[in-house]
Amino acid sequence: MMLQTMAEQKVLFYTMAAVCVIGVFSQLILNRIYAKLLADTKNTSAPHGRFMKQLRQRFANCQRLNDEVSNVSAFIKRQLLEYRYWNMNLHQWQRVSAYAFVLCAALAGTGYVLVPEMAAVRSLYLRGGLISCAAILVFGSVMDFRYKNRNLQTRLEDFLENTGVGREFEEISILDEKETKQKKGLGRGKESGKEKQMLKENIKNGLKEAAAESEKISDENAEILKQMDPQEQERIIREVLKEFLA
Repeated sequence: MMLQTMAEQKVLFYTMAAVCVIGVFSQLILNRIYAKLLADTKNTSAPHGRFMKQLRQRFANCQRLNDEVSNVSAFIKRQLLEYRYWNMNLHQWQRVSAYAFVLCAALAGTGYVLVPEMAAVRSLYLRGGLISCAAILVFGSVMDFRYKNRNLQTRLEDFLENTGVGREFEEISILDEKETKQKKGLGRGKESGKEKQMLKENIKNGLKEAAAESEKISDENAEILKQMDPQEQERIIREVLKEFLA
């Protein structure tokens, strides 16, 4: 039997040790992730981490689209669920250690059962299984990822609700609206100014045309008067004056 041969040659034992190392390593990585996120929440005025920058940007977008974020806690939980490190979210990193614990226990039990006649090897599997499972449990208990997750959520909620970030984006939105209205008002002012200018130009052109027409008529009348006799000119001028003064 291949599995029994692997147990006798301690292949299962070495596999169990490797799985234990992976479980502990995943917990160390998860602890480092939480440490970076928590450290970035301390400098909320100018965050340097990618997660905090994305959180601010997404919160700003929600504020602009929905006027406000009604449930900040749900918003933060969703952002934490979507956060990825090496293409794995926080829950998946925590599950790696749980899978490692189960696999170590299964390998230790399998090796212990398959070598009944080899007391030393059986004792090795037993002690190795206990040490591997205990190491994974101790690391998980000491690092206390549940507390760190709650602590991170609390800090993020305080950041979004009580540090003025929401009001900051509201003020920006109000300023944008005011600027838009001012631009519209300026546009209308420019249009009314253009209309007034066009009206002035039309009036000027009309007056110029009227003056030119008047000059043309005066020239024609003067030419006609020149062709008349002096007495006839005097008579016509008197008649015109009488009609004008009547």
